[in-house]
Amino acid sequence: MKKSIFIILVLSVLLLLLTAGILGYYQITMINQIPISARITSNDASETVSCWQNENGEYYLFLPGYAELSQVSIYKDTSVELFLDGKPLFDGMAGDTLQIDHPYALTYTLYGKERRGTLTIMRSGGVPTMYIDTLSGSMDYIHEKKGNEESASIRLYDANGILCNDADIEAINGRGNSTWAWYDKKPYSLHFASEIDLLGMGAAKEWILLANAADKSNVRNKLVYDFASAFGLDYSPESDWVDLYLNGNYVGLYLLCERNEVHEKRVNISGENICLVSLELESRLYGRNLVYIPTEAKQALRVHYPLHMDANTLASVSTAWQSVENAILSEDGIDEITGKSWQELIDLESWAKKYLIEEVFGNVDAGYISQYFYMDESGKAFAGPVWDYDNS
Repeated sequence: MKKSIFIILVLSVLLLLLTAGILGYYQITMINQIPISARITSNDASETVSCWQNENGEYYLFLPGYAELSQVSIYKDTSVELFLDGKPLFDGMAGDTLQIDHPYALTYTLYGKERRGTLTIMRSGGVPTMYIDTLSGSMDYIHEKKGNEESASIRLYDANGILCNDADIEAINGRGNSTWAWYDKKPYSLHFASEIDLLGMGAAKEWILLANAADKSNVRNKLVYDFASAFGLDYSPESDWVDLYLNGNYVGLYLLCERNEVHEKRVNISGENICLVSLELESRLYGRNLVYIPTEAKQALRVHYPLHMDANTLASVSTAWQSVENAILSEDGIDEITGKSWQELIDLESWAKKYLIEEVFGNVDAGYISQYFYMDESGKAFAGPVWDYDNS
């Protein structure tokens, strides 16, 4: 009997400790999650952005570059009284009563205890702004696994706050390799049901949002893409920076760019026996249901076009690229299968330009990964377009 009473007492104490722990965690969580948001109205269009918070009690409202404080209203949790520099923060307060880049002392009472922190309103520079809202209202499912996708809506504003695009996205999903695996700031692919022109780059269904997470300057990919275009390397992708908000949460500066694909606005080649490939690590392709060609020199070539190939087409594409490799690696520069020299099998001008770009910008992936090549009707292998320079 005494043993049973002892066990009951022990279990009761454990239950009380567990309850206190849960409540303590809940209180800590709530302390750092006082809902504050800003509503921005520009040219009859309205967007709401959430306040970013960290566990140290620092709060930030990241406004898009087009937002004037006169266009901003501040909203908060009405159940909690908030004070900025000792003055009440009212629900719906006009933004022009506040200042940009001023760290306001934030105080409030929660669970009978006064809490302190800071609230700073920051505004971006003059770049376009993209808002994406997923159907679920969360990015959790997409971030759970790279292949997961979800439908969404998009609004894209230019740097002056003019609404350029208001459309539905058939699917948004994660993309990339090292950036996806190693960084919190994730890159995404956008798939539209019909072709759409974003920021004057030409209408297409597929678009890329590069996170540039490994590049704190955020300029490397943009700089190389623009340089390659000015240098005359055909089909270099167009791009533009955007401030990205996902479900109202600011996630950073992204590079919106064209996807390297066979398309009249992208890699504009047509006819028979055309193809687009990229050098990749076979370990990244294996088991992902992606078509690739393993060459005799152990180089994996991912086939981006044609997207659907029968056995005969795959064999023809494989033979064409194997001939290029054979000629390049042979001592006499001749492919024994076709009897052609490497000078006959490649477009020397595009290869020279691509080589110089890799050298000038010190690309660590040169000749190794994320290197694109294509064949047009001439049967020659062209180098390009450029891609992936955040580690250059």
